[in-house]
Amino acid sequence: MAGDATVQDQRDKILFALGNIAGVTAVDDRVQVGQEGITPRYLTVREGKTPRDVAVRAYGDPHAANSF
Repeated sequence: MAGDATVQDQRDKILFALGNIAGVTAVDDRVQVGQEGITPRYLTVREGKTPRDVAVRAYGDPHAANSF
């Protein structure tokens, strides 16, 4: 697993959750910590919405959906 976590506690929760999925025997921890100044944003994705719809709402750019 790779990605970014805002703080160490968030990283630990992510890895704990992944490690407790049935059938998962190991988690390759490549999560980087250290984005304390960033506030997470949450969006509720409603039924029928596409990644393009989410990208427009979150980033104002329909092409940002290509990174999902």
